[in-house]
Amino acid sequence: MSEPPIIIVGAGPVGLTTALGLDFYRLPFALFEDDAELSLDTKAGTILTRTLEAFRRYGVADQVLAKALRVDEIGDVERATGKARPSVQTALLSEDTRYPFVINMPQHHLEPILRAAIEERRPGALHLRHQLTSFRQSDHGVIATFDTPDGRREVEGSYLLACDGGRSTVRSQLGISVEGESPDERVLLVDVKVDLDVANPRDYPYLAYFADPSEWMILVRQPHCWRFLYPLAAGMPEPTAAEFREKIIRFVGPVDDLQILNTIVYRIHHRVAREWRRDRVFLMGDAAHLITPMWALGLNTGILDAISLPWRLAWVARGWASDALLDGYAREQRPVAAEGSGEMAQAARKYMAAETASVKAMSGTAWANAATRRPIAGPSASGIASPTPPCMPATAARFGCTISSTTASWRSISPMSAAGQTFPPIAPASSTASFRIGMLRSTGDCAIDRCSTSATGFVR
Repeated sequence: MSEPPIIIVGAGPVGLTTALGLDFYRLPFALFEDDAELSLDTKAGTILTRTLEAFRRYGVADQVLAKALRVDEIGDVERATGKARPSVQTALLSEDTRYPFVINMPQHHLEPILRAAIEERRPGALHLRHQLTSFRQSDHGVIATFDTPDGRREVEGSYLLACDGGRSTVRSQLGISVEGESPDERVLLVDVKVDLDVANPRDYPYLAYFADPSEWMILVRQPHCWRFLYPLAAGMPEPTAAEFREKIIRFVGPVDDLQILNTIVYRIHHRVAREWRRDRVFLMGDAAHLITPMWALGLNTGILDAISLPWRLAWVARGWASDALLDGYAREQRPVAAEGSGEMAQAARKYMAAETASVKAMSGTAWANAATRRPIAGPSASGIASPTPPCMPATAARFGCTISSTTASWRSISPMSAAGQTFPPIAPASSTASFRIGMLRSTGDCAIDRCSTSATGFVR
């Protein structure tokens, strides 16, 4: 009898990436989406380094990069005066990643790439027009009920991963509340077809933030258009097409031709679910955390979930770890959403509105480093040791700590080599050696069996 699949509800970027993660670890899955097609809305548009690393691990980075626009500098400009402030030079990350840049690509261009990879590797795994109505759990799995064009359908799975967005049906049925705030302020997003490169040349960075206490703006050059984002105060009506056009012309000046492709208005949020796991059900992406998409922290925070959970499910499925390992998903990711991405997005919004007195992380040039450097939180990273699997000093070490002493043995789980192959123990490292044992686990190539580690340092 075949192993029941892991049920994924929601085929947005997080659900699609999670499916690719489960495929990478050779786990069965079924992906369900209530719409007849993937999203056509203009949504997330900037993809950060860590997301690109996940796409590489899951085998879709080249396809994504081929259709994206690379950005090596993120501009910061005072809108009123046009004065440029210190920008983010992504090349500073060249020693930390093979992707020392960000890319611009709208969500409705990204999703077809991820979908194509899933359909090629797991034909029939994606089920459209399947609306989740209910689910129930047992000691051994989850049974989900869907409304489909052919009637009611029940699907039995080993786990249920809720990637069904900010109005998550799964979260609602579990009765899990969210904490945080949703201010009345909204954001206008406008995609415009206009040539600001040749016919009407403007010296704009391809990703830039224009700070202004009266009306800030974000400018994003997408592969097919220019994207403008503005604040919309509480109680103000959505601008008409003519007002949108006037607003853009006021910024870019006279141009030969300008066509508004799409507009959308969305709320600002900083809300995080109180629980991320209930037995065999997990919340992911917007179902777990709603974060203002400032500094590209919406979609990219969700992809971190799609990095963290699949490998844990694989370890438990292979018998390399107990069910307790799955609790580490929320323990590791919830602080990232609540205290990392969420607070950074709030700081970004205040910085853009020139509310700098209460924004320490964004003062001077510190904000340029805030997203890439953060002190290790929680228990001290020094002297962490675990004599039995799974080896968890990696919480600190996989981000670049100095390892003072390490012994470990590990086995391969990479599709590139025989699963279960055992490698010799790692010799103890010197006190000055930089040895990233956690990266073995993070890359998905190895599972650490036994480890004793002493580590000090900062997350980079």
